[in-house]
Amino acid sequence: MRRHLAALLFAAPLLLAQSPALSGTVFNAAYAEVKLLQGTEERARTSAGGDGEYAFRGVAAGDYQVVVNGRRLVDVTLRDKAQVLDLHYREASAGPGIRVGGDRMSAKLLTKVPPVYPAAMKAQRIEGPVWLEVDVDQQGAVTAAEVIATPHAELTASAVAAVRQWVYQTTLLNGQPVAVRTAVRVNYTLTP
Repeated sequence: MRRHLAALLFAAPLLLAQSPALSGTVFNAAYAEVKLLQGTEERARTSAGGDGEYAFRGVAAGDYQVVVNGRRLVDVTLRDKAQVLDLHYREASAGPGIRVGGDRMSAKLLTKVPPVYPAAMKAQRIEGPVWLEVDVDQQGAVTAAEVIATPHAELTASAVAAVRQWVYQTTLLNGQPVAVRTAVRVNYTLTP
């Protein structure tokens, strides 16, 4: 009986270490409230520290929405390993352009330059989506890219370099070309 109890006590930390975990830093929002939602159901909640660091441990693998201070930032898929996701929070959209309204014809991506997966990130097996908000001018050129969430700064640099080369079809509002802001996800996935 003691041997079984000792084996169970030894195995428990190993099981916890292999369960999904998500941690990172919320930039620009010290002491932020961070939640994991599935649909409308809250599955986990934590508070970031004064340095913006947060962590979720022991949550079930699956697809979640990450919400910071009541604002949905990104979608994330948790697997059976620890993941890092740095979040860049801001209160309101500060970029040019429009999001909705009028008789708007959506921008269509005409030229998509694929990102280069940094060799160092592959070697370290770092993967995940880089979420950006990009500003597209009246001619369809990407003029700015702001990071919303990222698993690593090197992946962010690669994603921004690629996205800055993308070209969109001109977006029209009531027949007139307009600048827009749109969300972009650049995926970095290691093949098994």
